[in-house]
Amino acid sequence: MAYNVTAVGQSDSNGYGPAYLLNGLTNNGYWYQVGVSFDWPNQGGGYAPGFALNYEVFNPSSVSIFPSEGGGLGNFSGSVSSGDTVALKLYFSGGNVIMSANDLTSGATASVSYSDKGATTFVGLSTPANSNGFFTGLMTEWYHASPYYSNEGKVTFSYP
Repeated sequence: MAYNVTAVGQSDSNGYGPAYLLNGLTNNGYWYQVGVSFDWPNQGGGYAPGFALNYEVFNPSSVSIFPSEGGGLGNFSGSVSSGDTVALKLYFSGGNVIMSANDLTSGATASVSYSDKGATTFVGLSTPANSNGFFTGLMTEWYHASPYYSNEGKVTFSYP
């Protein structure tokens, strides 16, 4: 499964930015997320500056299991700039789910993998979500430390 997203570098008054995510709910209830984020908040405060690969896996009980400390950030192999088109992909390969991002403008890539836990397909495109709120589809996520009343920059998702 693959979708393109325009990487938009934008931050709130605390410096935190959004993540543009592709989600995949598997036929055995595991939920995989991959995306590109900008100025993503760190768990201990502050934020990771610039664009990064975001990823996370949840089990069917809605517990985050990968990475072990909760939502992961990975580095791209090169630069990602605001306005670049980034291809987000989730796919099965050799007993794993590959979570990858490829900047189609600069050629920068990043990816991680995690066991597919016996799943064979992503489901949920025809239903809104399962009982945990897990779904297959696109999402923009943005954490704010205080109420946020400004406008967000337009982001375009497209199916290649």
